[in-house]
Amino acid sequence: MQITVSTKKKNPHLLPQPSKIKFIAENLSFSSEFELIIGTAYEPNNYSGCLFYQLIIDALESKGENTKSTLETLLLDYIPYAEASFFCSAFNEVSLIPAALQVYYADIDDLFIKRDYAIARLYQLHAYKFKDDFTDIFVEDNNTAKLNKRLSSFVSKTLIPKMAKNRASYLLSANVNTMLNNTS
Repeated sequence: MQITVSTKKKNPHLLPQPSKIKFIAENLSFSSEFELIIGTAYEPNNYSGCLFYQLIIDALESKGENTKSTLETLLLDYIPYAEASFFCSAFNEVSLIPAALQVYYADIDDLFIKRDYAIARLYQLHAYKFKDDFTDIFVEDNNTAKLNKRLSSFVSKTLIPKMAKNRASYLLSANVNTMLNNTS
């Protein structure tokens, strides 16, 4: 038996147009349409880390080269990921790596595990601002229509540029230079 999925059918799990969202929110005792969509004021804390992770993974797999390049730079700030990335990419160039360093080869599993840690680090650095910016998506347009496009636009035009702009504040090299400049 073969199961076919129609791509023309609308997703039944997405919330309908704003007029129906208001009706649903009122009849199910939500305080607002906003609460119906993203939860109470404290609920985004429960899922924002997972959402951030998935948005970053999707951005890494997207077609936007500028977004992927900037994001890869942000992830490479996490030294274990940078190291694993280097050794995975150097795997085909064994002769260029001194024998003493060849024990540090990272396999692809190590790379993905350290990438996940790098994403978790980014989330910890930007969690507060991410939660504010994410909820703004639904303040502007209080429904889930075209949600994939809205989230993709949010990641490429808001999230990643803001993380890149704030990058210097947490880089070790920037902090060392600031400390050295303050002592002289």
